[in-house]
Amino acid sequence: MAECARLEIVCARKGTEGSNPSLSASFLARDSREIITGQMRVVIASMTIEQINSDREKLIGLITQGVDVELRKVGLHLINCNITDITDASGYIDALGKEAAAKAINDANVKVAQENQRGAIGQAEAEREQAIRVAEAQAAAAIGRNKAQQTILASQAELAERKAEADKRAEIAAKTAKAQADQAAFNAEKITQDARLARDESFARADRVAQANVDKEQVRVDAEAKAQMVRIEAEGRANAIRAQA
Repeated sequence: MAECARLEIVCARKGTEGSNPSLSASFLARDSREIITGQMRVVIASMTIEQINSDREKLIGLITQGVDVELRKVGLHLINCNITDITDASGYIDALGKEAAAKAINDANVKVAQENQRGAIGQAEAEREQAIRVAEAQAAAAIGRNKAQQTILASQAELAERKAEADKRAEIAAKTAKAQADQAAFNAEKITQDARLARDESFARADRVAQANVDKEQVRVDAEAKAQMVRIEAEGRANAIRAQA
């Protein structure tokens, strides 16, 4: 039980009906102290130390109520009542206060630790989310680069294929043109040879002509051979020009 409770109590003497003007100031002071001390002991005796320490409003209310009733009997009324301190010889109330303070500090430290933990968890989750988004962005970029590279390779392959086809067609055209030119040259050479054979044959026939007609026949044969040679050569050149075109 609390052994000492310091109170601040303000009271005033009533000047209305029920007051006792004959009471001296010293008597009123002594009587007031006895009334206050007695009511305080009654109230404190009705409460546990834990209640006294934790519920000061209830303590003040009970003391105020009891004191005011008793003071009115001697012509005083209570204006105000405040508790400034409560102690006991064993130090139990002080220990309770320290325990409460320590508990409050521990609770605060726990809350701080919990908040720090939540902050760390939140930061870790944010970093994890950021890492996931960065990885997704990097993956998307890699996919985009791969698709672009595939498109470029496909375009290069198509271009190379078209170039190969064009080169092949050009090669075929060149070989065809050369073959046609070679054929035209061969044909012209053959025509020339045929003309020469024909000329030689004409010469042979002329030799078999009678000696009398040798000069006359020779002139005619030479003229025919030359004309035919010119015509054959012209045809060969024309064929060669057409083959080259």
